[in-house]
Amino acid sequence: MFLYCASYSIFDLIFNILDIVTLLNKESEGLSTMTIAEIRKGAGERIIIETTEFKGHKYIDCRLYYKDTHERWVPSKKGITLSYDVLDDFIKALHRARIVYREES
Repeated sequence: MFLYCASYSIFDLIFNILDIVTLLNKESEGLSTMTIAEIRKGAGERIIIETTEFKGHKYIDCRLYYKDTHERWVPSKKGITLSYDVLDDFIKALHRARIVYREES
């Protein structure tokens, strides 16, 4: 269901429709996501961590997002997608990296 409001520009309506179409396409491809955390990196950047399920396989996606010219958060190519199989090893590696960083500081 779409609601039209005179205060929206035609561009806002088009982008909202495109967002809905994108979500519908993801659902039809068997892809579902849930945002776990958003980490502010700078004025125009965020690291967004999401759980993703695609064709029965579960993943964690850590991706850098930026604001486009329409002030919408858009995923960049910078990031990593991990299967749940390697998640524990990745977390252990991050803990080791934190220890090394603290020792060097």
